[in-house]
Amino acid sequence: MKICHWVKKENSGLFRTTVELAKYEERLGHTIALRAPAQNETFYGFRDDDFDIHAIHSQIHPHYYKDGKPKLLFLHGEPNYGLMTKVSTKAIMDLIPIADAFVSFHPDEARIWNSFKRTYTITKGIDLEKYVPVKNPTKKLKGSPAILYCEHWRQFRHPLHVFIALEGVKKKLPGMRFYPFGCPDAEKEFWLRIVRNNKYNMFTPGVFQWQKDMPNLLSMADIVVSPVFPSYGRVALEALAMNKPVVAYNSNVHADYKCRPYDPDDLAEKILACWEEKPNGQRKYAEKNLNAEQMAKDAIEIYKRFI
Repeated sequence: MKICHWVKKENSGLFRTTVELAKYEERLGHTIALRAPAQNETFYGFRDDDFDIHAIHSQIHPHYYKDGKPKLLFLHGEPNYGLMTKVSTKAIMDLIPIADAFVSFHPDEARIWNSFKRTYTITKGIDLEKYVPVKNPTKKLKGSPAILYCEHWRQFRHPLHVFIALEGVKKKLPGMRFYPFGCPDAEKEFWLRIVRNNKYNMFTPGVFQWQKDMPNLLSMADIVVSPVFPSYGRVALEALAMNKPVVAYNSNVHADYKCRPYDPDDLAEKILACWEEKPNGQRKYAEKNLNAEQMAKDAIEIYKRFI
């Protein structure tokens, strides 16, 4: 099978997931291309248009896909975010008439998308060859514990409520330090002003942008907090693959500790419990439940329905 993945080349969880999906589809014996829609640029794989199926990840104008081949639209993000962003919403609505089906990574999200188009669900997997636990990292983030946040800050997904929760953590763990990564470059000064004008600055050295080397960053932390609602972010899964404990909202079925959404007191309690109990076994869980190879196998079975 020849599969053309359309995706914007960027530093994002969506891009990392797409690349890993394509990698393991290729491992399964299929022929792959990764193509940027805006420039029709192929940055990996075959360059001809004689392929079997469109796998669309970046919602670009439908004129790129007007042919008779099957088209599956992969929806990586939360519906709440997608529907709050007019650009994304318009692109999805434009693609509905020509898409054969949607593919979602979370059953609750699939219920929403299914009201627009037939939606299949697969479990988001992680490249377990890339995300490997580091037994003795040469560098470690300062703090006992060093708490890491790596989500992409946008609209309702930002670490402000985490800061509030960490006030309570700081009282019992005075050596704690917080490292909020994922701040967009254009918003860095905005967030730095918030931090500088608040008592939050007592336990965080600043705000940080995306890091390309996620395995290295995750290896340096003690705890990863990933409070995303109503679903969960890819970073939590990457952390589990690195054998790092994850504290998240109860919408994340994979997290070690789950708290009530937007409840800073409950989040603080779960972080304290995580540091006291120091759970292990996240890597084994990821190997069983979050494998990119299984994600690729599930995707191939969906493609076969349309070819």
